[in-house]
Amino acid sequence: MKGHRWFAATYDLVNRWGERRLLGPLRRRLLGNATGTVLELGAGTGVSFPYYPRAATIVATEPDPFMLRRARRRAAQLDLPVRFVRCTAETLPFAGATFDTVAVALVLCTVEDLPQSLAEARRVLKPDGTLRFIEHVRADGFAGEVQD
Repeated sequence: MKGHRWFAATYDLVNRWGERRLLGPLRRRLLGNATGTVLELGAGTGVSFPYYPRAATIVATEPDPFMLRRARRRAAQLDLPVRFVRCTAETLPFAGATFDTVAVALVLCTVEDLPQSLAEARRVLKPDGTLRFIEHVRADGFAGEVQD
């Protein structure tokens, strides 16, 4: 897990317009009423943190150390207690049936093993829990190369 220093440094700036216009409202809808203990897979820079209700207990995973550093800063700025764990979505270090909610926002396009990541999410989710996600697919041509 080496990380992507420049991607982390520019992520929020590059996505600012999209977050204001489209993704922010989607994140609010996705996370605004999350309850109990919530696992966020691939928290990135912590862009989702402002949308969580204060009553939720948040555990955020992120494999990239540069993104993780930014997520920690954002949580501190928001005075939001978040437990951070550096790991991949494919190898979650949690017991089964631990979380009431698993949240995934624009992450599944980046995992190495999609079926394993989803299996891990299901494993750590309580039987009556909910998986909440916002995803996209890889574009064709040049746009797809930019996404890569």
